Amino acid sequence: MPKQRYPIWELFVETQRREKGVRAHPVAECKACHAELKNAMPSENMLRHAINCTELGSEENARWKRHYDNLQQQKAKKLLEPSQQAADEQSYASLHLRSPSTVNKRLFDSPESARHSARKSPRLAAARRAARKNVVDKKKLRVAMAFYATGIPFRVVEDPFFRAMFDYELPSRRQLAGSLLDRTYERDKQLAIEALKGKGNLALVTDGWSNTSGDSIINFMFVNPRCPAVFWKSVCTAAEEHSGENIANAILSTIIELESFIGEGAVSAVVTDNARNMKKAWELVTKERNAIVARVVEHTE
Repeated sequence: MPKQRYPIWELFVETQRREKGVRAHPVAECKACHAELKNAMPSENMLRHAINCTELGSEENARWKRHYDNLQQQKAKKLLEPSQQAADEQSYASLHLRSPSTVNKRLFDSPESARHSARKSPRLAAARRAARKNVVDKKKLRVAMAFYATGIPFRVVEDPFFRAMFDYELPSRRQLAGSLLDRTYERDKQLAIEALKGKGNLALVTDGWSNTSGDSIINFMFVNPRCPAVFWKSVCTAAEEHSGENIANAILSTIIELESFIGEGAVSAVVTDNARNMKKAWELVTKERNAIVARVVEHTE
């Protein structure tokens, strides 16, 4: 059965058919004014010609103008319809949380409904699942960032009264301590690298302290007058002696680590306190890297 043509073709004669590799659309000639339209398209140049062709008459022009307006209204209606992701977020916001199991039942398809959706339209079902997963992942990451930024113990996320404050699925304790923490670390590390790229004469500032468990921690930061200070990392040294050699190795390895991302020679100074082991580390670092000028400062009350 031949494909039915658009009604507007009643005004035109096809003079050349479309041909693969030669022309994507046919060539048409207006029956009224004999104007030739190359790449004739019913909803584009053919429709515009029907609206403006004086040989067709005002009534025919008005008829096709109404047809054009209807097409534009249909397009506008489609644009105004909410996207699937927005609809998903709205449905999540309307949930009333009673328990984690209730949320899971409302947020995710049951096995039967999921199989039915997949049979009905596999691509649509996959797109909806991807959109739903994207929304859930973003919300989990926001919750995780609140835990990391404020130091809230991860066990709090399992408390039923805490979970009752939210109307969407929260991350588990294992996710907070595992995959979400890894993603946040990698993302913030890349942000730090981008902030330090192109900045020469960086100074590595390092100092030690003890945490609440009594473990010895050494912090490393990079500073430069042209950008905000960047906290690079903390190293637990509880199992190592705080000798000048060990501290010097930690300083040098940190410098090499950063310069592997932003370029060799970016770090030109090291700042430490005036402890005896730090002074020894200063001598070793200066000997190893002649370009580095180390300075020591005293703690002030």
